[in-house]
Amino acid sequence: MLSSGAWRWIGFWLFTAVLLWLTLTPMDSPSVNPGGFIDKIAHFSLFGLWSYLFGSFFDGYWKGIQLFAITAIAGTFFGAMVEGLQLITSFGRSFEFMDMVANAAGALSAGLATSLNLGLRRWRTH
Repeated sequence: MLSSGAWRWIGFWLFTAVLLWLTLTPMDSPSVNPGGFIDKIAHFSLFGLWSYLFGSFFDGYWKGIQLFAITAIAGTFFGAMVEGLQLITSFGRSFEFMDMVANAAGALSAGLATSLNLGLRRWRTH
């Protein structure tokens, strides 16, 4: 039987695969208005959630500013990597600088949320 930690990793990698599929596959008919406000909210939310999930794995290893930094840097890098892949692949998607900004903003917000949430949880348990 798999431990809860193993299930968390499996869920994280499944979410990562779905996020990559959503951001790299061609859109036949855009369900989100590309370049618009809703598109940026989607980028902010999805990459923020990815960053939060990533940062939650480091509970107990780092706290405070270190946890914020690892979460924000990893999420920003992942978001930039996805936009870079859109630029160099021929999947019918295009690089957009403001998408990368929305991805980074989500990652920074998740870094803050991760460090505060996990820090408060540790504080309450002691």
